[in-house]
Amino acid sequence: MDNISPTAANPPTLPIHRKVSTNNGAKPFPIRGDRTTTYVNIPHVIAMVGLPARGKTYIAKKLTRYMNWIGIKTRVFNVGEYRRQATKAYRNHDFFRPDNKDAQVIRSKCALAALKDMCTWLEDGNGEVAVYDATNTTMERRELINEFVVEKYGFKLFFVESYCSDPKIIEANIKEVKVNSPDYKDMDTDEALQDFMVRITHYEQVYEQLDEEKEKHLSFMKIFDAGEKVLVHRHEGHIQSRVVYYLMNIHITPRSIYLTRHGESVYNLLGRIGGDAELSERGWEYSKTLAKYIHEQNIPRLRVWTSQLRRTAQTSELIKAPQERWKALNEIDAGICEEMTYEEIQNKYPEEFALRDQDKFHYRYPKGESYEDLVARLEPVIMELERQENVLVVAHQAVLRCLLAYFLDKPAEKLPYLKVPLHAIIKLTPVAYGCEVEEIKVNVPAVNTHRDKPLMKRSGNRVSITSTGSVVSGTSSVMEIQNDNDNQQLQSLAAYEYDFKVPRSIVVDQYVEHHVVLDVDDSQFRCDCVDCSSNDSSRSSRNNGDSPRSYSDDEEEQVEPNTIINHNLAASSGVSSGSSSMSNSMTIVNSSNRKLSNLIDDFIIVDDMVQQLPRRQRGSSIKEMLQTKGIEYFDF
Repeated sequence: MDNISPTAANPPTLPIHRKVSTNNGAKPFPIRGDRTTTYVNIPHVIAMVGLPARGKTYIAKKLTRYMNWIGIKTRVFNVGEYRRQATKAYRNHDFFRPDNKDAQVIRSKCALAALKDMCTWLEDGNGEVAVYDATNTTMERRELINEFVVEKYGFKLFFVESYCSDPKIIEANIKEVKVNSPDYKDMDTDEALQDFMVRITHYEQVYEQLDEEKEKHLSFMKIFDAGEKVLVHRHEGHIQSRVVYYLMNIHITPRSIYLTRHGESVYNLLGRIGGDAELSERGWEYSKTLAKYIHEQNIPRLRVWTSQLRRTAQTSELIKAPQERWKALNEIDAGICEEMTYEEIQNKYPEEFALRDQDKFHYRYPKGESYEDLVARLEPVIMELERQENVLVVAHQAVLRCLLAYFLDKPAEKLPYLKVPLHAIIKLTPVAYGCEVEEIKVNVPAVNTHRDKPLMKRSGNRVSITSTGSVVSGTSSVMEIQNDNDNQQLQSLAAYEYDFKVPRSIVVDQYVEHHVVLDVDDSQFRCDCVDCSSNDSSRSSRNNGDSPRSYSDDEEEQVEPNTIINHNLAASSGVSSGSSSMSNSMTIVNSSNRKLSNLIDDFIIVDDMVQQLPRRQRGSSIKEMLQTKGIEYFDF
């Protein structure tokens, strides 16, 4: 591919995900690319405060979903779940009476157990932010949390209190959530409602609001009546600022969000990505059908948002509602691959094509964007969506995948493969602890632009892969691609090292596309390249496609010093390689008296080391690393 030097505007693309070999007892190196952006130097604890039925768990879960979506690994620790596990069966509100000493001991132990588990989870590096979901209604309890989290563990602590005096909000929350909780699964609704109201009075007897004077050493925010007013006290740092900003934007007003892609475009028909194409004839038909559907729904105070590209504006132009054009809603920027087909990308930029399939979320197109970049670009859109009531978003496949991942709480690895078909409407209705999803089919045909994630299953013990990514030998393939993109997906799979013993695929220099595939089982070391397929005496001269030679553990081949081993993957079993291109080969010279199995292990270790380097530095660095193993490397 073209020589594109990395710059601030064009960072290098992300390397592949790989398992790191620990041969010869070597410690594994960090896995390049197996990471998310780190925003947090010191772990944070967000501790909820408030009476029951004030929306604490709603806030905790919604905040956790947002933090995970922007790449900050976050988890909720709900004390109520610990209490239910400890008590097994809930009887009635007496368990929460302030003078019930036995129950108070159990509740305190559960709260402390959740606190310890949370801090251990953070200390072990499992996440960056933890949300402690409990009532924490007394100053004494909050001071205990502060001593434990800040003074003992050195984490940052931020309290979030939800204070509500509006009886309508409280009643709605109780009916929607609390009477359906596990505590009341065997109780009549009216009986559950009455019991829960008494439970609240028990908490009210000891409830102490966060106080700016008495607790001025604490960092906290108070949310009054579901966002009517917000008070922030001593918030510190980037994470707490983001928490405050996000919680200031959410509301509980019932509403629906409608998501749809633009109508089918001319580029969709041609299989081209990106660009600013106009609608096809069927796309214009969808535009009319969409407008008719929206008008029939009679949605109050509806607003329509589109990107600034022609195909979304054309799709929404017949809808009679206020419309806004968002640059942030533009499709993912494919950089140098804009307006190309996937086949053209595979032919012109085969490495980029393979890398994107291996880590689609983090992969960044040269001079373009990644899904991770797109999430960052869409954060202001999410904030504004949280502030709005009913909205129709007409956008693009990658953009809507990111929005869906936020509302449906999908992890980063699944985000790029969410299905968002053309000519369909997705209706999202936020509810207490999640989002209801309804897909409305529209009877206007369109092409299918979805590409499945490569899937693998083990079905045998031999496979060989050429540098162009096709299976060339083996009685049964270990990898069976379960979609229609076999050739494309096999190329990306050729760059993986699997976590089982057969096969082991080694990418010696991914940038110039050298591939060595080894067939290794419990008792044999076998190289399926052409030259290694011949016998010991004619290794460098025979390329007649004979079956690969195998060596047992007690009868391994002794590789003579300075023997050339040419690992060429151009031929299949039973077919002569002839004059195969040396650009698809890796030639090494063994300059010490080593066994073949040890030589193979050296390749594995060196490859793991090389994978930690920027791709454009690997060509020179691998030579030095191989030489330290007594191996001389030649790149033809």
